[in-house]
Amino acid sequence: LWISMLVIHPDHQGKHYGEMALLWVEQFAKEKAYPCVGIQTTVDNCAAVSLYVKAGYRMEFAKPDGDRYVFTKDISYSNEQ
Repeated sequence: LWISMLVIHPDHQGKHYGEMALLWVEQFAKEKAYPCVGIQTTVDNCAAVSLYVKAGYRMEFAKPDGDRYVFTKDISYSNEQ
């Protein structure tokens, strides 16, 4: 499952909405039997990079143009309910 874009309004940043959104997407993906979730962000978006790493996503690679990171999380074997 690919998250095209995750945007949290500046007034709501730092209030765990990003974490809640990722958890909701992961639960949806599990219910639909997707084995992993992917998302990308620009290299200068430190808050997003931190969020994805904290949520257990792995940085797979930087896009060829060098301005984006791609993250994935394998959810097929997760014990979380």
